[in-house]
Amino acid sequence: MSTQIRNLIKTIDIKELDSTDKEELLRFFMVTQDPGIRNHLALIFYDFRYNEAAPFIIQKINEPELYNCNGTLVFALSDMDVSQYYLDIVKILCEQEYEARWGAFDILKIHALNISDTTRYDALKLLEQYEEILLTTGADNANNSTLHFIEETRALLTKLKTHH
Repeated sequence: MSTQIRNLIKTIDIKELDSTDKEELLRFFMVTQDPGIRNHLALIFYDFRYNEAAPFIIQKINEPELYNCNGTLVFALSDMDVSQYYLDIVKILCEQEYEARWGAFDILKIHALNISDTTRYDALKLLEQYEEILLTTGADNANNSTLHFIEETRALLTKLKTHH
């Protein structure tokens, strides 16, 4: 059945969707167990910049069973206005695996100029907390490690802080 549903979803013309259709797709996105369907729906939300889907996509990204299988979901956020979820994106950068971490870093760079000083401060504090935890557990600090991305994000936000 999921193959038929997946094929059906691929035929959706996003230009024809109204708000009720988008809400229905979002409900389906939240309950489907099929990763192909979930990813395709996330890309549909990306295509029409369905900002209302952002908190639901973030919720899915953070589900333990999707750990290391959520890069497409992070990518789906990349063209949405997620500045109000900036701290959630910081957490994705700190808690997820490489592909999601890389996508989160790109999103953080895109929205870094649009966040408030309070959010910037909170993001820097959050990065510091994660860094302390990782350093005390002896985490890897090589290129593309979580610590590397934390350092890069902190440098970005600190640089922007001095320019404001």
